[in-house]
Order: sequence, then structure tokens, then C-alpha cells
Amino acid sequence: MTAIDLNALNEASHRLAPADVEAFLKRERDENEKHSEWWDAINEVLDAFRLHMVTGTPLTSPHPQEGPEALFVGEEPKTEAEELRAERDEALAKLAAVEQDAACWRSVEPFLTRAKAKGALYLDVDDLLDAVPTAD
Repeated sequence: MTAIDLNALNEASHRLAPADVEAFLKRERDENEKHSEWWDAINEVLDAFRLHMVTGTPLTSPHPQEGPEALFVGEEPKTEAEELRAERDEALAKLAAVEQDAACWRSVEPFLTRAKAKGALYLDVDDLLDAVPTAD
């Protein structure tokens, strides 16, 4: 006959799975404005929790100094800050392209206005030649 420790069984049934703790921390973090004081504090706790889980360090132990080598295929994953910088750079590049398109339109607009004034529905060769910058 096997003896069952009911206290240990009861205690084990009330433990949270690491995935549940991580989901709870993420939910609490995301209820705050991104990169606010509270968001950053909860994010630090979440990072520490993940480091404990990855290294197998009990939560009652001091904060582990380093985690294991990251396992990945292809490019090394970016940190959240690097991802945000990349998104910002991409948005700035798109904005620059839009501004360049607008500048091109502004340079062509006088020629289109002149063609309309002449009653033309399109630019004729003279108008197009006027649009080409001369090499001085």
C-alpha cells in the first residue's frame, strides 16, 4: 500500500504553472502605458522570472547572473528596444519616400498647370523637355 501525503498533494494542486505566471505578468504589464514607470518595473520582473525559468534557478534563489546561450536559427533575435528602433527607422524611411514623392510632384505641378491652361489633357514634348534639368 502506498501512502499519499494529502498536504503535499493539496499544496501541489495550488501551484501555478510557469506559463500561467508569465501570462499574468504580461497581462499586468500590458494594462499600463508602454514604457511607463509601472510597465518598465513589471517588465523587469517578467524578464527576471523568464531568466529564472530558463536557467532552472528556483525563484527563492538570488537573481541568476546570466542565462544559457540563446538557441536560434538564422539572425540573432532582437531585443525589444532594437525592434522598436527598427520599426522607427522603417517608418522614417517610408516618410522620407513620401516626402520625396511630394517633392517630385511639386516640381512637376507647374508643368501640369501650364498644360491645363493650354487646354491639354497631357504634357506635350515641350513641357516634358522643360521638366528635364539642364546640365550646367
